[in-house]
Order: sequence, then structure tokens, then C-alpha cells
Amino acid sequence: MMAEVLLMFRRVYKFPVAFVASLFVVMVFFDKSNLGGVISIPYHKPIALFLLFLGAIVIAMAVISFKHAHTTLNPETPNAATSLIKSGIFSVSRNPIYVGFLLLLTSFAVYSGNSINFIFLPLFVMAVNRLYILPEEAALETIFKEEYIDYKRRVRRWL
Repeated sequence: MMAEVLLMFRRVYKFPVAFVASLFVVMVFFDKSNLGGVISIPYHKPIALFLLFLGAIVIAMAVISFKHAHTTLNPETPNAATSLIKSGIFSVSRNPIYVGFLLLLTSFAVYSGNSINFIFLPLFVMAVNRLYILPEEAALETIFKEEYIDYKRRVRRWL
């Protein structure tokens, strides 16, 4: 049953950016509906702005790395990877784009202060791990074998 639900979810959200956008819409709904308590965070606006820019910069650095390596950025086709990127932002995280997405969502949670929105953050991490990262890692391990296994030993999945 759970596997079927995950497969259906994966079909609907082929691309992680669609998942992030949908989750953002849900977070805005909870913010506007006043459901959940409000957490008072001192300096929430500058903190949110910082997280927003940091997330955008992390994503941009990762995308530029993919472009320079002339390899696929499409999470649906990890088997098309032509090179394993291990330098730059990828020396800090194996999944900097997902880290960037998490920073963007965290930015909105901080800005809104809605307590329910903070609950979505660990759920996002769990969903991304299961739906996107694990299949991508399996494909990369098949393609790059020991080189990827060594990379996994040295660099954390998130941070």
C-alpha cells in the first residue's frame, strides 16, 4: 500500500521543483488561514531574507556546476549522468539543490511564523530522501561504482 502511494506521488511530482511549489502553496494556505499558532521570531524578516538568498545562491551554484560538467540536471534521468560532480558546493553536500529548496521553504516558515509550516520542513526532508534522493543514489552508484561509494563516505547527503 505504502509503495503504491509513493509511486503515485512520484508520478505526480516527477520534478522536485513541482513538489516544492505545491508545498509552498500549502504553507501559504496555512499562513493565510491562521491555522496553527504563531511563533514570534525576533528579526524574522531579515532572517527569512537571508535564508531566501542563501537558498537561491546554493541552488544557482549547483545548477552552474551541472552546466559546467555537461551532465544531466533532470532527476528523472539520473542514468544519463556523464560525470560525477564532487567539487564546489558538491564537496559540502551531495544534494545542494534539495538543501537550497529546504532553505527556501525554511525562509517562508520563518517569515510567516506559522507553527504548522515548521512541521512541513522535516516532512519535506523525509519525502525528498525517499522519492528523489534514494533512486538518484542507486543510479549514480550503478554508473560510477566505487567512485560514488567513496564520495558518499566523504560527503553528507544534506549537510
